Amino acid sequence: MKRIINALITFILLPVITIVITSCSDRNPFDVDLSDVPVDSIKISRYEKALFETNPYDILNDLEPYLDEFSFFLGDGLFTDEGQQQLFDYVTDNFLQELYLDVIEKFPDLRFLENELTEAFRYYRYYYPEADNPRVYTYVSGIDYMMPVKFAENHLIIGLDMYLGKDYINYERAGIPVFKRLGFTPKHILRDVMSVMAEKNMADDTKVPVTFLDYMIHEGKILYFLDLMLPNEQDSIKIAYTENQIKWMEANARLVWTYFIDNDMIYSKDRHKIKQFISDAPFTVVFGPGSAPRPGMWIGWQIVREYMKKNPEVTIQELLEEKNPREILNRASFRP
Repeated sequence: MKRIINALITFILLPVITIVITSCSDRNPFDVDLSDVPVDSIKISRYEKALFETNPYDILNDLEPYLDEFSFFLGDGLFTDEGQQQLFDYVTDNFLQELYLDVIEKFPDLRFLENELTEAFRYYRYYYPEADNPRVYTYVSGIDYMMPVKFAENHLIIGLDMYLGKDYINYERAGIPVFKRLGFTPKHILRDVMSVMAEKNMADDTKVPVTFLDYMIHEGKILYFLDLMLPNEQDSIKIAYTENQIKWMEANARLVWTYFIDNDMIYSKDRHKIKQFISDAPFTVVFGPGSAPRPGMWIGWQIVREYMKKNPEVTIQELLEEKNPREILNRASFRP
């Protein structure tokens, strides 16, 4: 009888134990407790609306009421002939007007983005408790795909025309290839914002990357920063991969790392070779069609993740300020 009771207890408890173990192993290590971080709501000022809804022939009078809100953009130039001419040329440009109308159609209301930014900057202030939330603006950039988000003097500036969807017709007209447009969606705004914040917090005297390892660790630091600031975001959004590209990298990480080792890539300074594994492309040539592009970024990300996992005493500030990529590689003991 005792043996039967014990068997029944085991039968009952085993699923419970399994659920507890699975729950613990599935816990997101980056999703920290924000209960002590106050909610400081972010409000977005829409510079594009103020500009394109003015009468271009009466710019001074129409924009003067907005001078305090948009002084960062307007400054004293609003009161000069040259400044008013520049604003006139901007708001009467046919292409920019088309972009503005498409932005308004896609983003008639930005409360969703205000809520997402408020949450993201709560995580930011968890790690940087002395930081103030930035002042956030949106505008029409004229398809500035090199710098869709800018940061200066605690002002965050988001070009909404860079997030109209990968199939938006004017991206094609601008000659931007399809593979570069994967990150041109509303889902990628937070990724770009927090990437800019990562760069802001890098050591001012961080050396310009020279070796392939330098590039990998630099990109890995930014992506790890995104892990912390966007803990519930998919990896595919953080690195701007498709789901198939994520699966390819997960399945072929060892192949990629072995290639880097066997071909003496880690400390290579050959810019042409480095570019093959860092720059955007439809795939990585040496691994053939169907492979993921930018495998150096992915590997750098995994190295930094391992480094931080094995060295829990290292803070995000110390990580970003670390100037020796080889130290990070050595202490990561990376083995894909």
